[in-house]
This record gives sequence, C-alpha cells and structure tokens, in this order.
Amino acid sequence: MKPHQRLVTQENDTGMTLVFQLRPNYCPRDYADEFVGDRHAYRLVAHVDTAELDEAFALTNHNETTWFDNPSVQCVCRRARSTSVGDVLIVPEGTTYLCRGSGWSQVNFTV
Repeated sequence: MKPHQRLVTQENDTGMTLVFQLRPNYCPRDYADEFVGDRHAYRLVAHVDTAELDEAFALTNHNETTWFDNPSVQCVCRRARSTSVGDVLIVPEGTTYLCRGSGWSQVNFTV
C-alpha cells in the first residue's frame, strides 16, 4: 500500500500531525464547514513531526524553499499547495482541527 493510500483513524497512530487539504473543486475555502463531513472533499498530503498546530501549519507552507524539502515533513502526495484556510489537521492524540482565517476550531472529521 502506498503512503497516501494508508487508512487513517481518529486515533492517529503515526505520532505525527496529519495534514488533509481541501480539494480545489470544493473551494471557496471560506465554506469549508460544509465539506468537513465529506471525506471525498479532502486528501491526506503530509505527516508532520510535531503535535503543535501552528508549527505544523508553518512547516507545510512554502517560504524560502518548498515545504516538501522540510526534514520534519513527510509528503505523501505528488503535489500540494501550502496549508491554508479550510484544511484539516489531526494531532497525534486524535483531535481534529479546521484551519480558519484566524486560528483553529475543533471539528468532527472522519477519514
């Protein structure tokens, strides 16, 4: 099984923060609340070696280099944009958060 095909549960047994990006055809991201319940609206793009949301966000954003080159990130797809509003992160303990325009909100998200 390829890494991006791995089934992920809410228990998140990877020990890393999982980053799911909202697929482009589900935009605008401002209405991401409507899509959180639709597992087809998201794809797993990365495992990030941190339990902190803001750090995972920073590590999966393009800065001086692409985030794929970051040693703390395991990219599990061929191509991905920077983490942004509407994306979902699952921290190692299993709690799920939706990225908002300013901060995070806890959501129910099943993959």
